[in-house]
Amino acid sequence: MLLPGYRYPSDTSDLEWALLKALLPTPACQPPKGGAPEKWP
Repeated sequence: MLLPGYRYPSDTSDLEWALLKALLPTPACQPPKGGAPEKWP
């Protein structure tokens, strides 16, 4: 049974995303302090 406002069983709430955010690595394409973009070989 789905909670109200959820379309799929795999939907993640904002609270769940807040908990998961700390566990996810920083994407290589978005370094925290800027820098040159990655170059295509």
